[in-house]
Amino acid sequence: YRSMRHAAGQFLSLQWDALLCEAGFLGTLLALSPPGSVPAAVTVAAFRVLVFRLMFASGLCKILSGCPTWRDLSAMQYHYWTQPLPNMLSWYAHHLPAPILKAKTAGVHVLELLVPALLLLPFSKLRAAAALLTVVLQFSIAATGNYGFFNVCSAVLCLSALDDSVLGKMSSTNQGSWLAGLLVPCAVVVLPAVGVYALASACHLCGMWRGRVSTPATCQQVLGKISTLGITSSYGLFARMTTFRHELVVEVSPHTTGDQWLEWPALHKPTAVGQRPPWLVPGHMPRLDWRLWFLPLGRTKPAWFGVLVKCLLGREQRVMELMGRCPVAEVQRVRVLKYSYHFAPPAGSPIAPQEIAAAAVSYTHLRAHETPEHLVCRLLLEKKKKQKEEYGWKRQMNHKIQFIMNRINIVYTSLNVYNTV
Repeated sequence: YRSMRHAAGQFLSLQWDALLCEAGFLGTLLALSPPGSVPAAVTVAAFRVLVFRLMFASGLCKILSGCPTWRDLSAMQYHYWTQPLPNMLSWYAHHLPAPILKAKTAGVHVLELLVPALLLLPFSKLRAAAALLTVVLQFSIAATGNYGFFNVCSAVLCLSALDDSVLGKMSSTNQGSWLAGLLVPCAVVVLPAVGVYALASACHLCGMWRGRVSTPATCQQVLGKISTLGITSSYGLFARMTTFRHELVVEVSPHTTGDQWLEWPALHKPTAVGQRPPWLVPGHMPRLDWRLWFLPLGRTKPAWFGVLVKCLLGREQRVMELMGRCPVAEVQRVRVLKYSYHFAPPAGSPIAPQEIAAAAVSYTHLRAHETPEHLVCRLLLEKKKKQKEEYGWKRQMNHKIQFIMNRINIVYTSLNVYNTV
């Protein structure tokens, strides 16, 4: 899976992809450890540290980001309609009373900042309570949004917080007996690996304070070397809440003149006005739909999007399967519109009720029949032009400031000469 992440690039660069790799690494160490041995206990403790880091870092980044919506407890008033892939329950959650949404925001802070600390305590009942609250949070997220396997993976990891007295004896005494004779070799492999993992985890937590407090240079060097192994990652979900929703809509025309344009819908993106957002099976992760959500935010490179539109123009079957049903038999022209979406008000309001409303904002990213090379070249030229304009404005300001400083120096020198005379 780690090799697939490197090959897929941005399409496997989500935080739960890193979480799956990290959990897989610890799972491998646990499989090598005889049940009831010291290496097994240490690896289970590492699983608890992983859950702690996932939740605590997600809460801490919201505080450190300075996002006003998290500070004034209004984040949940935006979350349900701006999240990447809302589902049919998101509309109802969005229209809950404002006090309830503020209470939910405060609850997120508590569950992500205070509750995770209980996972590290030696008291089994407190760990079990923390695990239960974390699982409730994950399933509430899954109930109002489509996040693939993230919620399921997080809930399964919470099992590490439970003792055998809570779970019951899940294995007979003879299971793993063949590993008993390999206790020393397993310990030689597992214990140092867990030690490296613990060191990297501590460095990741220290790295979150970078820029606010001085982090040791040794931590940065160690983290840089260990990060190449891909066994740990930094986490921070929804550090800054998005307060708008822009969607890219692909439209195609069967005519070369572009007289008629029809929307080519994505499979799972909520771009069809009047239709309920889909509720996906837990574990299903539509990668293309997720990346298309990030694209209008300006947080990803657009080169692959140009390749996507070129493949749609050429009607490549493997790429067309990632989209919905093509509305035309033969694609002659392609254009991309950027729309501003929002949830429609409930029934009974002055506006006609519908699940999603949209308003056109502008064209974006791609011109008709533009190749990926032309796209990249145009974007670079526009970026260079923008930087040049910004640089020209800054240079003019520097000249004015320098002129004023020179005049002040002349006046100051004249006063000194006058006083001397």
